[in-house]
Amino acid sequence: MVDFDVINYSYSPEDFSKLKAPSDTPLQLLTLSGGECPCAAYSSNFTAAALLFASWTISKLDRLMGRTHVCDQGILRQVKKCYNTEHLCYSHGVKGWETAPLVHYPNDSMIKHQPRSEWIPKLRAL
Repeated sequence: MVDFDVINYSYSPEDFSKLKAPSDTPLQLLTLSGGECPCAAYSSNFTAAALLFASWTISKLDRLMGRTHVCDQGILRQVKKCYNTEHLCYSHGVKGWETAPLVHYPNDSMIKHQPRSEWIPKLRAL
């Protein structure tokens, strides 16, 4: 499963089984550029990720612009050691996006390309 603004061009479920996660890493998530933005999960890892997000207890660190804010990136920022950080997903416009197996099409890079559903296939065909 990929995030709503990520297009999977060539990454397969078999590719997940080739990843070598550290033994202390309970989640095998692919993140954007090896950071905290989750892009893809597979099989039991989807369930583990969903449980992590669903059972999250809000803390004083869950803030954005002075208000309480909880999101997948914020949670992963606080539990960095729980997931794999393979660099397989690139944002549109960043060096390497044209050949990356997973591409993230964030709001800021797509402002001039709306609706996305029409523009993404023009930017890079499936």
